[in-house]
Parts: sequence; C-alpha cells; structure tokens
Amino acid sequence: MEVQVGLRAVRGLRASLIDLAARLAAEDPDRSAALLLVDPGVTNERLSQEWAMAERILRPELLQRLTMVVSRAGRLRGIPRDPDPQTLVRLERAMKTGPASAGLRLPRLDTYPEILKVLLARWLATEGPITADQLCRTVGCNYRTVARAVARLRPSLEERSDRRLALRRFPREEWSAILALGERARTTVRFVDVSGQPRSPHALLARLRGLGRADVGVGGLLGAAHHCPQIDPATIARLDLSIHCPEGLLDLGIVGRLDPALTRSHDPALPALLTLHVLRRRMPLFASDGGGLRWADPAECLLDLHEARLEPEARLLIEGLPARRRAES
Repeated sequence: MEVQVGLRAVRGLRASLIDLAARLAAEDPDRSAALLLVDPGVTNERLSQEWAMAERILRPELLQRLTMVVSRAGRLRGIPRDPDPQTLVRLERAMKTGPASAGLRLPRLDTYPEILKVLLARWLATEGPITADQLCRTVGCNYRTVARAVARLRPSLEERSDRRLALRRFPREEWSAILALGERARTTVRFVDVSGQPRSPHALLARLRGLGRADVGVGGLLGAAHHCPQIDPATIARLDLSIHCPEGLLDLGIVGRLDPALTRSHDPALPALLTLHVLRRRMPLFASDGGGLRWADPAECLLDLHEARLEPEARLLIEGLPARRRAES
C-alpha cells in the first residue's frame, strides 16, 4: 500500500500507478496493491480520467490487482470501484497511521536562504550574473523580496547597471548565518535502518535511478563529487537527497520504494542511512545525467556537507569547484 497526502500534481499520481504496477508484475499473482490518496488537491473527475488513461496503458491483469482509493473528510471512495471489505480494513488502518508517516506539512517558506543559495550555486558553478526577474521566478517571490535580500548581501554582491546580480566572493558571514539557522532554514528528515542488514548508499542510489524521479536530486558527498571530482566519495555513509516540494507538502512515499526497512529518526545522533532535504523554491535547478538520476546544485550539496560535518570536503567544494570551472573556460 502507498499513501499520498495532499497530492497536487497528476504527474505524481501517474508515477505512483506505474511504479505500483511494476512492483505487482514482479510479485506473486495473488498479491494486490492499493494507492490511498488522502485529501488530494485534484478533483475526482480528473482522478477518474487518469485512471482511464492507466487502463489504456497497463495490462488488464495488473489493473485487476490495483486499487485507487480517495479519502476526503475521512470518507473513502474507490476509483473506478470501491475496495473489498478486507482492503477497506487495511485502508482505514492506514488512515490512522499512514498520513503522519507518509506526508509532512512544511513550515512557511523563508525566501532569503533560497535567494542566497541560488546566487551561491551560480558563483560555485561560475555561471555569471542573473537578472532580478530571473531570481524572482526561480525562487517564487516578488521583486521587493529580492531587493531586501540584495540589501543584506550587498557586501558580497556585484550589482550591474542592467539589474543583473552576482556574488563577487564567497559570502562567508551570510553563509554562516544560514548554517546557524539549521532546520529553520531547511527542513531535513533522517531515516535509519531497523532490519540489521542495511543496504548501502550505492544500492539506494541504484533504486533511485530506477524510479526516474524528476523531483529528487542527489546531493551530499555523491553530489559534491559529481560537481567537483577532487572530492572522494569512497567514505560515503549515507545517501543525501534534495526533494522538491514547492507546494509545501513533503511526500515520504519515496522512502518505502528505496528501502521498506528504513524508519524515520528524530535523533540526530543516530547515523542516518538516508537523509531527505526539502527544497521549497519554485525551480529545483537539478541537472540530469540522462540515465535516470538528477543532481542537486552545488549550494545544496555544500549545505549537505556542512550538515554531515564533512568540513574538509566542504572547503574543497568552495575552493576547488570555482577554480576548476575558471580553468576549463
């Protein structure tokens, strides 16, 4: 069973249906699957249309084993048919326990850290100036918000006559202030293995590649090494992922697809195997490798390295990446 809370985009629904069907195809023919949508932001009519599309794509024998159920105000309705009594019991149980573990309502977006991260990502990648309008559209804010951020960043900022903006140096003081905010600047959710036989970060990465998620970017040590080859990822102990949540809701369903044995931990002292970092701005700035993976931008990777206390690697990313890009140009 998969639980999605507050679904806003049908592309997430399509991905879930296809993923569940693929998992059913690999299971015993007697197994079934259910997709529970709790208070979705999509109408039942549109959900029915999406199911009709799935009927044209998926094999009939798989569709017979797949159920989609919508919960609105606690009332369950199946599409295209209501679930059988046994499935209904499971769904009601999931209603009590699933949403809290499957989805998180996120705090209000603080735009200043996002503006700083966009500018820093461009500085690290030596991508040059960005217009204020582009910055507004990337973050999802208005010009007055950008103007306030510019005032705070002025000691590190180059302002051009055509309103283009760029960092002229690494904004050490401003970045330290973001780090001091911790999870007030960026929500992070950690997961630990409870099976006693944990998968390696590379095994989780291989599963992620198979999912083809456009809303997830690889960060942390692996992402930093992707951007800066001088960084050695051989010591990787966890997989860091940036997950794009512009609507303010974090769907944790991806965790079960990567490894059902992972459980959320609220103790930062416990070594996490998987860490999800929430990315709230309008555009994620992920880079695709063409093989099913997307990579978080250098600023997100740098924040991951600080969060994991990998300070030598963080310094190497700050100093090595811009120098390498300048040498290449």
